[in-house]
Amino acid sequence: MQQKLITSLSANDTKSLPDIILCQDTAMQKNISNYPNAFYPLDGKVDISQFAQFKVGYGEFKGKHYSVPFDNGATATFIRTDILEKAGLKPSDFNDITWRQFLELGKIVKAKAGVPLLSYVGTEPDCIFIMLQSAGKWVFDENGNPSMVGNEALKEAVSVYSEMKAFALQFLTGTHTSQAFRIARLRQLSTDAGLQVQSQISRHRKENGQL
Repeated sequence: MQQKLITSLSANDTKSLPDIILCQDTAMQKNISNYPNAFYPLDGKVDISQFAQFKVGYGEFKGKHYSVPFDNGATATFIRTDILEKAGLKPSDFNDITWRQFLELGKIVKAKAGVPLLSYVGTEPDCIFIMLQSAGKWVFDENGNPSMVGNEALKEAVSVYSEMKAFALQFLTGTHTSQAFRIARLRQLSTDAGLQVQSQISRHRKENGQL
């Protein structure tokens, strides 16, 4: 849908587009700023104050609001316990760990169970974004300015992600599928039938800013 949206708006052809779209936060901000005349403001029609303000901001452009949050951006880890058993591991092994430790456990899964650690859409940056959020960091600072130079959390996230790919710990696809593990937005739970939410990888209280 995102590609179709960009193609149609770039060609000024909106006949084939729907009245309402569902897209990620970052895509919404890009869509509004690049094609401001293609969207209608919702101010006065939807009570934006009823939603988490950190989500509302993604749909704001020049003082007006153009979107309604669909979720709160929560993440969870979906674990295939049968694959863990083959690797000699258990769900509790993934509690209170860093992404480096997650990477090492992934090597065990790949070596003993013969499957990748994650299945992921290879063209999306969500995995790196999740790593950053779990460390309490982002690609922008509190003033909205780019925060990439000197961002050690971002550097480490890219490093871990690259190692996952190098060790074939990711099953990269063009669509959302399930393999040994799946880190996904909670809204995708319905597409991952057969998987269970067993535990969550999150930032330990002593590890703010660390990966």
